[in-house]
Amino acid sequence: MKKQFQFFLLVFILFSTFCVNAQWVEISVGINNWDTPQGAIDACDKNSIAFIAHNNEWLVYYSKDGGKNWLISTPLKDKQGSLVDISIIDSSNIWVVSTEGRILKSSDGTKTWETQFYDTTVTKFMNYIEMFDSQNGVAMGDAPNDSADSKAAFLRTADGGKTWTLMENDIKIWASGDTWRRIDFVNSEVGYFYEYFGNRPLKGIYKSMNGGNNWSKTSLDSSALTVLKFFDENIGLAVIGLASKNKVMRTIDGGKTWTESVVQNLAWGNDIEFLPNDPSKVWFTDYDNLFYSNDTGKTWVKQNFTPPAKMRDIVFTDSANGWIICDNAVYHTTNNGGYATNIVDNKSTISNTFKLNQNYPNPFNPETTIEYTIPSSLKGKILNVKLTVYNVLGKKIKTLVNKNQTSGNYSIKFNAENLPSGIYFYRLQVNNFNQVRKMLLLK
Repeated sequence: MKKQFQFFLLVFILFSTFCVNAQWVEISVGINNWDTPQGAIDACDKNSIAFIAHNNEWLVYYSKDGGKNWLISTPLKDKQGSLVDISIIDSSNIWVVSTEGRILKSSDGTKTWETQFYDTTVTKFMNYIEMFDSQNGVAMGDAPNDSADSKAAFLRTADGGKTWTLMENDIKIWASGDTWRRIDFVNSEVGYFYEYFGNRPLKGIYKSMNGGNNWSKTSLDSSALTVLKFFDENIGLAVIGLASKNKVMRTIDGGKTWTESVVQNLAWGNDIEFLPNDPSKVWFTDYDNLFYSNDTGKTWVKQNFTPPAKMRDIVFTDSANGWIICDNAVYHTTNNGGYATNIVDNKSTISNTFKLNQNYPNPFNPETTIEYTIPSSLKGKILNVKLTVYNVLGKKIKTLVNKNQTSGNYSIKFNAENLPSGIYFYRLQVNNFNQVRKMLLLK
């Protein structure tokens, strides 16, 4: 009875810790009241973040210490129009675009701004900008008028914005219809674009392999796309907003084929964010809900995060650090929103303390890996090691390890093929060391 009580106490502590860690923490406390009708935010590392907001005038808020302190730009006057999108590539260089068709750049962390592009014969409404490094980037603006010959402006720079070159746009794509959410370039050459505006005949998702000069239509044809995001040339997701059913479509072959993924309680699509260097892990937000996928968007889990205002944009700079901007607040996570970041110690190094690592992948289906360490300080000693899996009721499901082991790093697979979806716990016991971790099986 005592052992069972101790186990449930460990489970309670684990739940409490997990719930605290899983929270997104507001980092905009103390900033003057503002609103973000477009809600664009960008970050280039865990310290450098910038977002667009409106407080009587359009401003750019910038932090170089992870959101502890914020610098506020000089107001970008009304003649610049409303700010729509933002791109930051280091602690000094930030670009924004406006509804007046301007591309603006700050080279001193938002203190001063210069107009790099403004030509109303090319575009009167800029939608999107993405800088890939200090020199190379792309921007997009809607067609300057609604004539049959008018077409959207796709612009490229290779010199940090000193010059912007207009691409050909051979099929006369016209307008995005919803700012940056329906445009995504993964590099200076490869981009995707959703064309749907009024009764124009080109509706659908198009792909360019040469920076916007030439476009070809993908196989997904819908008149209600709300978000488009690609990890690379081949892997991408699109959110379709229908009155009867909202859904997420995924492709892994560059748009040749699309399959529908399952999202429960999806209200609308606002943004999708792949974790850098790992397309299997994806965050997705509608106005009121936050979802996470651990399998490249095949399945989604609704998160326990409900900010007081609508969510607009989400960005991650690595496997742990991410930001969400809402109508009047910014939230930050340092642990992938509470999910394991799956960082494993170098196998050649043995820690001098006991370790039970978070399983990976997590969530999983049906197999996951559990790793643990017996410290180097116990080298030469033979210890009895137990690694056991329990369900939420404390019932033992499976003993993975029950044998003598010496100092070292260990790894074992757990297969839950015959178990139902749900929360499970795994417990490591070695001498006086006793630790429990949580894992989630999703089928």
